[in-house]
Amino acid sequence: MDICSRISQTIHFQSARKEAHFKSARDLKTIQRIYNSLDLIRNSTCEVPFIAFYRKEEVHPLTIHDLWKIYKFDEKWCQLKGRKSNFSSLYKKMVEYQTATIMKDMDAPLPEDVRIIKEEDVTKIDSIESYEEFNDFYKHFLLYYGKDQESMKEYFKAKTKKNKIKRIVTKTIKVMRKVKRKKKKKANIGDEDGEESEKEKNDDAEDEEEEEEEEEEAEEEVETEVETEEEVEVEEEGEIDEAENLKKPIRRHEYELLKKAGIVGFVKKFGLTPEQFGEHVRDRYPRYEVEQFPEDPIKEAENYVSKMCSTPERVMEAAVRMVGWQLSCEPLVRKSLREEYFEKSCITIRPTPKGVKTIDEHHYLYSMKYLSDKPVCELQGDQFLKIKAGVEEKVITFSLSDSFKGLNNPNFLDDMKQYYNIDEFSQVVQDWNELRGRSVEFAYNRVLADLKRELSQRLLTEAKEHVLEKSCSKLYNWLKVAPYYPGDFADEDEDDWDTSKGFRVFSIAYVPDRSQAAFGCCVDIEGECSEIIRMEHLLEKAKCL
Repeated sequence: MDICSRISQTIHFQSARKEAHFKSARDLKTIQRIYNSLDLIRNSTCEVPFIAFYRKEEVHPLTIHDLWKIYKFDEKWCQLKGRKSNFSSLYKKMVEYQTATIMKDMDAPLPEDVRIIKEEDVTKIDSIESYEEFNDFYKHFLLYYGKDQESMKEYFKAKTKKNKIKRIVTKTIKVMRKVKRKKKKKANIGDEDGEESEKEKNDDAEDEEEEEEEEEEAEEEVETEVETEEEVEVEEEGEIDEAENLKKPIRRHEYELLKKAGIVGFVKKFGLTPEQFGEHVRDRYPRYEVEQFPEDPIKEAENYVSKMCSTPERVMEAAVRMVGWQLSCEPLVRKSLREEYFEKSCITIRPTPKGVKTIDEHHYLYSMKYLSDKPVCELQGDQFLKIKAGVEEKVITFSLSDSFKGLNNPNFLDDMKQYYNIDEFSQVVQDWNELRGRSVEFAYNRVLADLKRELSQRLLTEAKEHVLEKSCSKLYNWLKVAPYYPGDFADEDEDDWDTSKGFRVFSIAYVPDRSQAAFGCCVDIEGECSEIIRMEHLLEKAKCL
């Protein structure tokens, strides 16, 4: 797919919920207009004002504001493309490190807690279309491979050092072989030179001296390079040793501690992989059948009791949290939850004791003093910016909803639990369903906390952009007013209408209240105020004076 086509479809998808004219049934036409504007910006190197005023037929009905949004989105897309490329390189390095680690001992079995990187993991990076999705994939990477990053860096440092040494040795061997060949050739030529004349011998001697000088220079060059490389390596080793001696902060994720408890085997008996559960949430339909383990979870947990988890109940609680972390960091789960939450979330506002006294009918928050479950998608203009200002002034508090409507249930969390349960009535199945439900609830709460922060930041950004757009529009309307044109006075008497020094403009400002004075101001040709007059009785009739 052409890059412009992909960007235009992404822009249309993300803008369809915000812009009114994007909601028309002619989606293909709108996408084509966005494609045309991107083609003009990227390939024809046209500026946005030029496109808006001189290429209207190619981008209509998009306005100049829409073109600027497309321009900024394209800039963000280029930045995202660079980050995706770096992230893909990081994944490939981790694949190489995993392969080298496994190849060290081919006969040893793979540890249960190791997740092998698949080709799909690398190809999925290309499907990222926003920074939110990029962060989802990065969290997924850190969850499974975060602890291996330092080992991976050390592996590539050692590999680079080994390649340097190999390159130096190879170059040295080549030079030595070249020297040996020249010496052998020199000996053969010396036998033949006995039959030649004295003049030819002198010429050959000069050539041999030049060759010897070249050989000595080559040997000196190799020796110098080897010494330099050794010095650099010694310095690097010294720096590495100093860095290793420094105490590094230990940051252990809860997931790593749970893996050390040795409960990975118990976790795999939950019946679904995080990827399969993510497809269930995305499709709103259980595509895969949950594999039911026949044993009771408490009896099975007894096999995994250790020092960290001393009882079966603790083993089950640790397994619930471990599965919950896996589900909460699955990119497909986070993406599906984000789409639903951003569309269906609600906001509730309540005044503080200070706000009850402060917010009256003249306050800018009077219309939003009490709100209960107002859909976030109905917020308009700079309303959320006012809400944030009220929170900073400590006159109101707001909260985003913790639940939203699902497809088959009033709570989306209940839908998610259904995608992980088995519809049977045996006690063993019910016990396993209870553990699965707790894992889903843990993941839901973890993801929801992140989504609330993302939604607040997005609403604040949109409100600021609205204020900035309105300010620019107002300033544009002020600046687009044409200069004052006094008219043509060519036929008038020059003594009465001498315009050689320009015109002066006199304006009057007043209110329809006789108790308040009117004011007059005269502006010269430089645009500066030259005279001011106060007229107290301008509105009075002549008979009253």
